[in-house]
Amino acid sequence: MKIVREISNYQTIDKPIYLALGNFDGIHIGHQKLLKKAVDEARKNQGIAAAFIFDPHPNKIINVN
Repeated sequence: MKIVREISNYQTIDKPIYLALGNFDGIHIGHQKLLKKAVDEARKNQGIAAAFIFDPHPNKIINVN
């Protein structure tokens, strides 16, 4: 696993990316299914599976009160 902080540090690759978006503050069954789907599709299509994790949590930035 490779952790990339800040989009400016991302290096492009020549493969399709199957990206799971989320907070992933705990890997419950819904997260497991989402991540498995990304991995399965990446394997099937010779791609890369990745997770884009929001940090800090969107609730800390967007105040809906």
